[in-house]
Amino acid sequence: MSHRDVLRSAPSEAADVVGRTGHKGARRPGSDADLLALGSSPTDAVSAVTDIRAVYRTGHRARRANPPSHRTRESTRN
Repeated sequence: MSHRDVLRSAPSEAADVVGRTGHKGARRPGSDADLLALGSSPTDAVSAVTDIRAVYRTGHRARRANPPSHRTRESTRN
């Protein structure tokens, strides 16, 4: 299975597992519009999924509770 195939199937498979098919894991009218904006393409390297630039939950941009610039060394050890 290619990176692209894995990335396309992961959201819908996860939605099926938790019983949220039709609401989660799809980009279509009526779905919840939960999205990640990445800094690079995960089809080139799967590690790109860790380069998260923004999170959208139900169509609204989520804010970080503890942005990286405000973290202390102690808080990153957990």
